[in-house]
Amino acid sequence: MVEKALSLLILEDDPDDAELAVKQLEREGINLKWNRVDTEEGFRKALTEKPDLILADYRLPSFDGRAALQIREQIAPEIPLIIVSGVIGEDVAVECMKSGATDYVLKDRLSRLAPLVKRTIKEAKACRECKQTEDALLQSEKKLWSILNSMTDFCYIVSKDYEIEFMNKALMERLGDQTGNICYKAIFDRETPCPWSKSGDVQKGATARWEQYLPKLESTFEIIDSPLINKDGTISKLGIWRDISKRKQAEQKLRETLDYLENLINHTNAPVIVWDPEFRITLFNNAFQRLTGYTADEVIGRELRMLFPEGSRRESLNKITRTLSGEYWKSVEIPILRKNGDVRHLLCNSANLYADNGTTLISTIVQGIDITQQKHLEAQLRQAQKMEAIGTLAGGIAHDFNNILFAVIGYTELALDEAPKETSLQSNLQEVLKAGHRAKDLVKQILTFSRQAENQLQPVQVKLIVKEALKMLRASLPTTIKISQNIQSDSMVLADPTQIHQVLINLCTNAAHAMRDRGGLLEVSLHNTRMSSSPQEQFGVSNSELEQDDKQSAFQNPHSEIGLGPGPYMKLTVSDTGHGMPPDVLERVFDPFFTTKEQGEGTGMGLSVVHGIVKILGGAITVNSEPGKGSTFEI
Repeated sequence: MVEKALSLLILEDDPDDAELAVKQLEREGINLKWNRVDTEEGFRKALTEKPDLILADYRLPSFDGRAALQIREQIAPEIPLIIVSGVIGEDVAVECMKSGATDYVLKDRLSRLAPLVKRTIKEAKACRECKQTEDALLQSEKKLWSILNSMTDFCYIVSKDYEIEFMNKALMERLGDQTGNICYKAIFDRETPCPWSKSGDVQKGATARWEQYLPKLESTFEIIDSPLINKDGTISKLGIWRDISKRKQAEQKLRETLDYLENLINHTNAPVIVWDPEFRITLFNNAFQRLTGYTADEVIGRELRMLFPEGSRRESLNKITRTLSGEYWKSVEIPILRKNGDVRHLLCNSANLYADNGTTLISTIVQGIDITQQKHLEAQLRQAQKMEAIGTLAGGIAHDFNNILFAVIGYTELALDEAPKETSLQSNLQEVLKAGHRAKDLVKQILTFSRQAENQLQPVQVKLIVKEALKMLRASLPTTIKISQNIQSDSMVLADPTQIHQVLINLCTNAAHAMRDRGGLLEVSLHNTRMSSSPQEQFGVSNSELEQDDKQSAFQNPHSEIGLGPGPYMKLTVSDTGHGMPPDVLERVFDPFFTTKEQGEGTGMGLSVVHGIVKILGGAITVNSEPGKGSTFEI
């Protein structure tokens, strides 16, 4: 890149002297674009073009260097000016420096000129940058004061000695201009600092936020005190007060209303429960306490999930989550877990309570009817009907079988009477008779068969499958590949254990293949995670219903990218230190029949099958890999 030429203005009546100065500078490698003037009019005009530097002779026929300094100060004071003179006394030089000259050099010592010009240009650049910074800071300060003065909140700045340094317009209109006064005296009519003051915290660099009723202003304020560092290093306090009196009154009114409703609800015989938008129980009436065996103190503030049996928790939480979007229940059946472990069934109706704006959800209230006994009666009726149907079917089967068996057994017994003793015929007929009696017993079992059973989904503890698979892999992998496992989850997922085993084996086998030449480390971890922390998503539904708190970070990828809904998940990570994958391979890694292995070493279906299994189980799989840095699969 070509260096920008230095724009030089020379105030000199002798063209030869100007040429000499220019040659001296060019000899020192300074790239110049210069202009010479020798009159005041020419000097003024040239200054408007903003040169980078001025070289001025002290004595000219029409005016001198001191006059040139004065003109420069009027038009362009930021441009450095160096006096170049044949004869100049020390006293004159000092006066010129006092008048604004950057420096001076004698014409018979022009060897000093180039170093002086370089230093001057460098200093001028630094000065301009400093000036720009100061101007930007000044503009920022002006903008800050403008913002503070436009705020409807009260705002002031107080020094560490409690002196008011600034009050915004809103506060001045309320209290008058108290700038320069001691804040606790001027604002609060106190002789000592306010006991609620957070100035000590602010002086330590902390921001304090709290609510305070201020008697003089007859209002409750939300107060934010923040440290404001001054140029001298001292710390002032920036205080912002927001009047929240109306909000506090509304909150009090709401509390009174809720107290009234709570008292009313507690005296109804129907079980009633109320929860907030974060699914924490806020009301638990007496009837609900009798139903569950819990006291109100045991459940208030806790999450709703504690009241749901594990087997139906997923479905119940799904129904509850939908109430956030305005859905209400009408005769919805919800199983409830009692304190002693029994399960009761409620037929529930719900309603949402909104704030005055009609959109902000405050609470959801649910009233239920205990239908447990009714369900038991219905189950008994269904069982009786089933038994009746089985009995009818069995009677018909027994009738036909008995007719057949009567002939088989009867004729076999007659044949046995006529069969020669101790012959194969007699032995064969005895076996036929035994089979006939076994068939008779089978008919009897069909007639008496009846049992009650419910089909249950069986949860799978993934950690057991992981440990079993890694144990098997250890025996088959070379000793150059080390295995590290970090199993932190004891939770269950609803899945086929064979499929989970297949997923892990495929991933670990691929990892081992990537490290077979130089060895490396195969890491497998398993822990619980949650896709998001908002209340709706905490209770979202997924293929897994994890009981532990989320103590691990969520996927690095946003769930909008990996296609997962919000809620708790189990995360399986398999990583290796192998050769990694380039971007073009990474893009196709899950494609069916795509493989980078040699012919006969793989079909290209392993990761495709893994991807399919993960999707079937309601999960997602991501992969991160770079050439030479290994690969990491997260499920």
